[in-house]
Amino acid sequence: MYLHCLFFCHQTIEKALKAIYHEKYNKTPPRKHDLEALADAAGLLPQFDERQKNLLDALSLYYIESRYAEDREALAKNCTKVVTKALLEQTGEIFEWLKSNMK
Repeated sequence: MYLHCLFFCHQTIEKALKAIYHEKYNKTPPRKHDLEALADAAGLLPQFDERQKNLLDALSLYYIESRYAEDREALAKNCTKVVTKALLEQTGEIFEWLKSNMK
């Protein structure tokens, strides 16, 4: 299911941002799931270009753990193969960039 793929893309970037936050500040990262807010908290947001910020915003929509079933159904309708493939590729790119920012 494409929705779950995008949820895992979100989780990948969230965990990388939280790892960078912890590495940088040596404390537990904020309990947030908004990727742009996490990037800002980690001090990385100014380094992101508009395409990367758009990806963070797009992936933040796919944090589905606490969403109602009808919300998941609406999100799933937008998860076409083409959309999912594009976001998955962009996730890989930004993840590699985030890894390069870790010690």
